[in-house]
Order: sequence, then C-alpha cells, then structure tokens
Amino acid sequence: MVDWVLSKASSFADEVGCRFVILDSERDRVQLYKRYDFELIPPEANARTCMMFFDLGIRASPGWTT
Repeated sequence: MVDWVLSKASSFADEVGCRFVILDSERDRVQLYKRYDFELIPPEANARTCMMFFDLGIRASPGWTT
C-alpha cells in the first residue's frame, strides 16, 4: 500500500507540484515507514501518534519502486 501511495504521489508531484507526503503514524508503526525513507517529525511528549514525511524530491528509497 505504501508503494502505491508513493507512486501516486510522485505522479501528482509531476502534474501539480506536490513535494511531500505527510502521515500520522501510530508509534509502533514508525519503523515500518522509516524503511520507506519517511522522516520523523519530533512528537509532542504525550502524543499517541507521530507525524512523518516523505520528500518526493528525493524520489527513490529502499522499499519503493516506481
């Protein structure tokens, strides 16, 4: 599913100028998204979830193929 989303976002980036994919991850899923090169935005102290982003300007990551 992550592969599909990043592929679609990459297409949109070419068409309308998107730069980032942003998500709100459960804390126990952060490592999953890091494998796709999402970067963690430092969470608030008691936050249940963590915000993360993927830079479409990079366009390549270990788990992602277009």
